[in-house]
Amino acid sequence: MAMLDYSELPKDGILFEQLLREVLVREGFEVHWTGVGNDGGRDLIFLERAKGHLSTFEKRWIVSCKHSSIGKTIGQDNIVFSSLMDACKSVDATGILLAVSTQLSSSVLKRIEDFNKNHDIDIRYWDGIEIENKLNKPHCYSLIHTFFPESSKKIGWKIIESSKPFMWIGFYKNYCLYLCARSSFSFTLLKNVEYIIGEIEKIELPKMGVENKKILLGDIILPLPRLQFLRPRAFYFDSKTSNLYVYIDYLVDHGADGEKILKPKDLKRYLNKITDINGIYINWDIKFVKARFSSDHFNVDHKDYYYGDIDKFRSRGQRVISLDNINSWEEQYLFDY
Repeated sequence: MAMLDYSELPKDGILFEQLLREVLVREGFEVHWTGVGNDGGRDLIFLERAKGHLSTFEKRWIVSCKHSSIGKTIGQDNIVFSSLMDACKSVDATGILLAVSTQLSSSVLKRIEDFNKNHDIDIRYWDGIEIENKLNKPHCYSLIHTFFPESSKKIGWKIIESSKPFMWIGFYKNYCLYLCARSSFSFTLLKNVEYIIGEIEKIELPKMGVENKKILLGDIILPLPRLQFLRPRAFYFDSKTSNLYVYIDYLVDHGADGEKILKPKDLKRYLNKITDINGIYINWDIKFVKARFSSDHFNVDHKDYYYGDIDKFRSRGQRVISLDNINSWEEQYLFDY
């Protein structure tokens, strides 16, 4: 049974295109979005690379996105194969990915089969079910909350086992979290994690002037992305001492105004309001991270933000100098990804 309701995405298809872009980025492709407007059937371009024994092979794909907010099957009237071929030639692409939020008609599937037999350009397709399957993978799961807020309410937590003992990967709202414990049966109640996340979400980060501006894509006006995030990464519960260790990244864009970044003492003041939950004492590990938010490969839950710290998460190790001992982020360390 389908979990996602694609009618949550606006019928103009822009958010559907953005969803596909995020999935492709998280699948490891180099992705470029052409923007909104008359793009010749070319919504996205991505590069697929494979390493051989002597060299690296590269294939360029175009992506054509077709979204139906009413669940209508995508038929031949919706796809102009000649235009797709012209779009490929214009960017030297040799592959076409058709991404549809519903399903393709049998006539289109037959046309794709015949096309692949008679042309040097490959056509592949992802229908609504295939896209949902990809969103259910750990590295894409948080996108469900971002793009399907109503559908995500029916899901709640999703927890999977990791390859490490006493460690699980949890997905809640749009967060990817490592949940670690002293022993396999001793992790704290999930409602405690939910409470802490809710309190973190209440922290008001300083507003930056550029965040209030708009950008124009074709005839669509979109807000510029946020320039800072407080992003929970992991929770470790020590049942012997009733201590819960909370690991958070404070992500800030390289171009952000340094005067408008939350100072360590100010963040500490917010966090000191959350000291314990029913006898469980909270310990904070806050790491300041600068990143290039404008990069095509940036996402707030990139694997690099987790892998380097997994051993610390598992052993409740301290990643950086505590907020208690610094006056500026430069004193803590400056992490660049």
